[in-house]
Amino acid sequence: MPDVGRRRPFVRSDTTGPGAGPDDAAMSFAIVRPSTVRGTDVSRVRALIVDENVTARQAMKSLLQASGIDQVQQAGDPIRAIRLMETERFGLVLCELKFRTQMDGLQVLEYVRTRRLLDPAAAFLLVSAEADRTSVAAAREWQPDGFVLKPLSAETLSPRIEQALRRRAMLAPVHAAAERGDPIAVLATAEQLSSPASEGTSLELTRWRVQALVDLGRYDEARALCERALEVRDDLPWAELALAHGERASGRPDAACERLRATIRAHPFHGGAYDLLIEILQEQGRTAKALAVARTALEQIATSRRTRTLGELAYAHGELELAEKCYVDLIRKTSASLTKSALDVGMLGQVFVGQGESDKALRLVASADVDMAGDAPSQALAASVQAQAHAAMGDVPASRSAARRALAFASMAPPPESVALLVARGAFSGGLRGEAEALIQKTIATRARAGGPGALARKVLGDAGIEPEAFAARAASAGAGAPVVDQVVDPQAAARASAEEAERGAHVRARPAGAGDADDAAADDDASARAARDAGDDAAARPAPSGEPATAAANVERALSALHLARFDDAVMHIEHARAQLPSNPMVLMATVQVYLLQMRARGFDAVAAAEVRRCLAELDSQIPGDARVFAGLDGAPLAAGTSSAGR
Repeated sequence: MPDVGRRRPFVRSDTTGPGAGPDDAAMSFAIVRPSTVRGTDVSRVRALIVDENVTARQAMKSLLQASGIDQVQQAGDPIRAIRLMETERFGLVLCELKFRTQMDGLQVLEYVRTRRLLDPAAAFLLVSAEADRTSVAAAREWQPDGFVLKPLSAETLSPRIEQALRRRAMLAPVHAAAERGDPIAVLATAEQLSSPASEGTSLELTRWRVQALVDLGRYDEARALCERALEVRDDLPWAELALAHGERASGRPDAACERLRATIRAHPFHGGAYDLLIEILQEQGRTAKALAVARTALEQIATSRRTRTLGELAYAHGELELAEKCYVDLIRKTSASLTKSALDVGMLGQVFVGQGESDKALRLVASADVDMAGDAPSQALAASVQAQAHAAMGDVPASRSAARRALAFASMAPPPESVALLVARGAFSGGLRGEAEALIQKTIATRARAGGPGALARKVLGDAGIEPEAFAARAASAGAGAPVVDQVVDPQAAARASAEEAERGAHVRARPAGAGDADDAAADDDASARAARDAGDDAAARPAPSGEPATAAANVERALSALHLARFDDAVMHIEHARAQLPSNPMVLMATVQVYLLQMRARGFDAVAAAEVRRCLAELDSQIPGDARVFAGLDGAPLAAGTSSAGR
């Protein structure tokens, strides 16, 4: 899926971040002067060579050993390389760009960066016999530390490795702060390193400081830094991009667009300029223009992310054939890669619904059920597609049931903006207008954009008969704290809908736990609130008054957030609060299983936690018989209701 619409996290996967190198085919970076950085002891560096050619691997190993790097491992294919990086710590990776397998070096780099498999001080260099600008531009999307051309020699490889390692060692504290998503720490660290002794990296550190200031919304300070940098060197696309951000934030989107177009003309491979221009054009309601820019960006920088952006814009603009082509290409190219996304399947299903092929959409999302298991955003999108398809086929109860399941998955963790909007579209189809509007309101309010709604939000609202600009203005005035329905799943109503589905034999494979019988949870739910949700009344979406205890949904979200940070005690505390509030709610039960299993995986088997897992699974099995496929064991084996992977 394309980038989420909320304020982006500090660590970016595009070329707007400080990690992107200058715009040259050799992917050279600013050289760090030896006097500014403590020398790297290469004898302690553990290196990994990734190349399917045995001779090439041996040659690179010899060159590394000649440079003093003796700890060298080899991998003949991308999957093997990733498995090694998941289990061992490497300070240097040399990876071939092209493989005969479907997964290439760019996808390895993408996976490594998104999963953070390398330490902040580790360097990743791409190796290739070709250096066309398109490949280099695509590679820069994921910020490699160098691009080395074959044939290799000690004279070319050693300086590049030394340069990359020195640069990484110097900037490791900045990278570490960026990986934590902490722009304040990035700014402080970069300012600390920007001393006279670090003259060789002053421009790069300025770039980090500017990016942090932009992320913090401190545009005046960012502009002052950019202007000083441009006095030193007038060809800095990242500085122009930051200035465009400031113009947009100050209410001058046309000036920002003009600056971005000039930047693209001068630097046609700079992805960040395309991204911001597309974003502003969408906010202005100029979807056709945004679509044209997205086409050009994909021609210049052929990456999966660019294809997803074009696919979403094509769908929003009604060019469904183009959207279908984008998602079919994505699924085909990434099918054998670890970087494949089940969201692409869901988006293709969304396109099929738009084309009036509801049966085809249902078959598609059902076929991807296994890939979606455990991925709440993908399951939310799949259920939304089902809701829309059932509505188009005239099956209102099935549509409503699927819409509730989609909302339930979307409530487990904040989904990408596009997923949230399409879940809202499914809710509209299922007659849950109040929940749909609440979800769109929250999505738009938390985007922190200076302009109007994006192209997809305009389409979803417009198709529902809602004027997009007026709705967006109301959402903005409500503030980022605008509520979304806490208990979007009415367990009793969902159980009734599931029973009706079973009677018709219309069981859908991608059904989450929220579709089962949950009489105990229904007893804990206020009857008037359930009636309001059934009627689509958004009064049920109002948050608890300030000072009241957190809701069950909020406790689940906090538990999963703590789990993501490996704060297991906090995760257990929050999930226990949720269990006390809604002891038999399927969503709470699912989250409880996840918390305790991952806690045991990290800390070892615990009899109390294992017993809790068994109780939750037994309860879920009574609500949804045959749920074993939903809860795959951490080692890949299915978990039955009376077993625990931690106890085996």
